[in-house]
Amino acid sequence: MVNIYEETEERADMLGRAADVPEAEAVLISGTGLPTLGIIDRLERDLGKPVVTSQQASLWRALRLIGIADPVTGYGRLLREPG
Repeated sequence: MVNIYEETEERADMLGRAADVPEAEAVLISGTGLPTLGIIDRLERDLGKPVVTSQQASLWRALRLIGIADPVTGYGRLLREPG
């Protein structure tokens, strides 16, 4: 059994690529302990579709709850695009 807190960004990248299928409109990588923030932009660029992770979505929601909707670059489309 693998401890999610011992995983690496490289493994998260591999899992994200493995989860992608041509029919998918986006890729979801779930698990807040999986280190994903550093791979989101690269995966989106390489796969040509949005990538949403638990950490990124949690940060997006926290920012919205405190009234911040400014774009944040470096962590994927969800945080980069206003909304």
